[in-house]
Amino acid sequence: MIKDDIICMGHEADAYASCEWSPVEHPQYWKQYRDEHFAHLVAATEREAIIEINAMHGGSIEIEAAIRQRSQS
Repeated sequence: MIKDDIICMGHEADAYASCEWSPVEHPQYWKQYRDEHFAHLVAATEREAIIEINAMHGGSIEIEAAIRQRSQS
């Protein structure tokens, strides 16, 4: 993950939170919602990177399935 990826995820989290909460009317809820969404985006990106590394090094399909299963929790 590079700096540009993180910036894009931040913008996406801002846009997503703005659809649910108005930053002006509900600043405390908006910030919390945005931060939670950003954390989910980062975690999902990291899980995908781990799956790719696992595949590149001949990792098992079971490990990939376990990581994907965790993503759905």
